[in-house]
Amino acid sequence: MALTTAVVFLAKDTRVGASSTLTTMSGSTIRTGSSEMKVTANGNLLDNSGHHIKVSSALETTPLDSRLPDDAFAELKYVHLHAADGGSMHIFVQAFSRVMSCDALHGSYVHIHSAVGDVYIDGTLLTFTDGMQSMFVRAGFSVVPNQRRLQGAFDLIGLFNSMPSFTGWDVSYDSPPRIPTTFFAHAKVMYACNFNQGSGEIEDLCDSFAIRKRSLVAHRGERWAVSLLDMWSDASKGLVRESYYDIPSVQGWRLESVKDMALATHRSAQVWGGRNESFYCGL
Repeated sequence: MALTTAVVFLAKDTRVGASSTLTTMSGSTIRTGSSEMKVTANGNLLDNSGHHIKVSSALETTPLDSRLPDDAFAELKYVHLHAADGGSMHIFVQAFSRVMSCDALHGSYVHIHSAVGDVYIDGTLLTFTDGMQSMFVRAGFSVVPNQRRLQGAFDLIGLFNSMPSFTGWDVSYDSPPRIPTTFFAHAKVMYACNFNQGSGEIEDLCDSFAIRKRSLVAHRGERWAVSLLDMWSDASKGLVRESYYDIPSVQGWRLESVKDMALATHRSAQVWGGRNESFYCGL
């Protein structure tokens, strides 16, 4: 078995010469006869001089995308990220699961488990669990403020034991739609209940601040507090207005914000809904 394994790995960098002998790419003859090597009692492969014969596995690299088939993720050994400025992170994969979700870009996302924390791949987007932000920042990656998501340019690569053949996927929606510059939008803003103290201890902020049940939702196996957001954008005037309301920790209040993109100003106010009265306005 050891001899067979050695020959398989050596063959990746070898060819058959003109005389039907196995040679390296530089032309040196490779000795593969059983009389040229031996296996010791503890399983080491040695040549006749007693030197260890080194063998190593070759991994296949492919850009990661949640649309890769499960057969491919079953062969995923490492997740490798490379930042634009040269920083990198190499994550050993312990397990993966595919989660069907109507919120995912393509109907499902992939949850990858590792010893340093869990990462989620949705299309080519990568998010991560609390506690990993500092690792990414130290490695030279840009992290979206107050979120668990990378921003900016980076490469997301998978290193696979082998890559099974598959037919590919529909690329019709590879380019996501762009939000128009003049629009009105209504959104839900989600805040993670679980907060990593940095020492490994997790605090449930929703319990600490007695967030009411109707403001809580379950998403990806965790609890989140939800507030509502209305947003207006007028490109002709260079103005963006945001109105946060139904805020879990300050019921009855709205947080209003107006940004002037041309003047680079930001006005904000806390508004009491009962009298529609503004407080603590700022520039």
